[in-house]
Amino acid sequence: TGKGTILSMGPAAVYTAVGQIKTIQFNGQKWSFDDVTNLNSPVVGVGVLEEALPAKMAPGELAVGGIFLPADAGQEALNTAFQAGTLENFKVQLPMGPGQTTAGNLYAFSGYVQEFPVPDVQFDKIVNFKVTIKLTTVITQTQGS
Repeated sequence: TGKGTILSMGPAAVYTAVGQIKTIQFNGQKWSFDDVTNLNSPVVGVGVLEEALPAKMAPGELAVGGIFLPADAGQEALNTAFQAGTLENFKVQLPMGPGQTTAGNLYAFSGYVQEFPVPDVQFDKIVNFKVTIKLTTVITQTQGS
């Protein structure tokens, strides 16, 4: 399960954990390709094999949802980063998985807080928040041990 996963942000030496997270979802990290099909492309039957080369990588986004806790230092840091429009460092530390005895996988990246982390209020539900982080780097994975 994902229980024990930690989202943190801040300078490399002093990360602040964001409290009360319920969901973390990476999406949109993908390559775009240029068509390089040409007169020398391989023939397939009566046609030509379409050829492509990777041209651009979109780093994607991270969608985060959790329980709103205004006194949480990590949620405050998200708010501050959004207001200032500053590039931030983030990491997602997974709990240990099968065969891991010291630490789970670690995912590190940089990005901007794209969506203001305001509370979602309903009269009969817990007050939640959601935030989107626009990644500006490739996700670096460190295998757990």
